Amino acid sequence: MNRILIPLDLTYLSQCAFTFGTQLAERLQLPVQLFASVPSVRPGGPIIGPGEYVTASKSSFYEQQEVADKTIEVAEHITELQQWHPSLDVAPTVQVGDPVATLLAEIQRHSPHLIVFGSDCYNTSD
Repeated sequence: MNRILIPLDLTYLSQCAFTFGTQLAERLQLPVQLFASVPSVRPGGPIIGPGEYVTASKSSFYEQQEVADKTIEVAEHITELQQWHPSLDVAPTVQVGDPVATLLAEIQRHSPHLIVFGSDCYNTSD
């Protein structure tokens, strides 16, 4: 395996995926690709790396704010990882666009061997 991709929408279910995926990555000594998507106000949109900020027209101010907020939330996840799993290699990506299309593009770009989606963390009835 080359990496584990964990899509984050920063909901409860994505927190479950984050917890499980990072524990698995640490155990298998694999890098983690955290991925978050911000719905675009307009079709298409730029890819935002950690710490980068998009400059665009006034009409996309709302989109810029959403990207900045999502980037901060992903950075908080990384800070948590560094605190509890300092040896884990984590690369974040925040991308603007349709969540499904941007996730599929991310999968094509990085070809992860494992993608961890969320489910109920505490369901023990199975």
